[in-house]
Amino acid sequence: MQSSTKKFKFEELTKEKFDALILLSALKSPADEPLRARIMQKLNKDGDQVRFDDIITDCLDFLTTKADCRVFASANVRLNAVQKSTQKSRQRRKHPPFEKRQPSKPTAQKDPPSPFFRSGDLHWCKDCPHLKHQCNK
Repeated sequence: MQSSTKKFKFEELTKEKFDALILLSALKSPADEPLRARIMQKLNKDGDQVRFDDIITDCLDFLTTKADCRVFASANVRLNAVQKSTQKSRQRRKHPPFEKRQPSKPTAQKDPPSPFFRSGDLHWCKDCPHLKHQCNK
């Protein structure tokens, strides 16, 4: 271990490269292999001009593209699309004028399911005689 650290030239290492190496050492999972390879390619390609922000941006782009490919590769993809109608004019259903409409049948008033909470009688709130009551002194 000591011999390998002596061979490594820390003086020649820039902060950007050191940050990239720390990132590489954090990616230990076998699932991270493509990402590690991508970072190594970026380090080899850019050389001394490598920037850590560029590496992070490249990694995020790679992960986003990979996620998008995974979405479209699945068989259960459902896309909603809007299509323009090919008909020139659409017929709208016309309602009869208000006066000509048949009045709806009045619904039968049935008793409420429970007594009114203020009076305890079995009637609707709007029909309660106690609501209009005024106390006399």
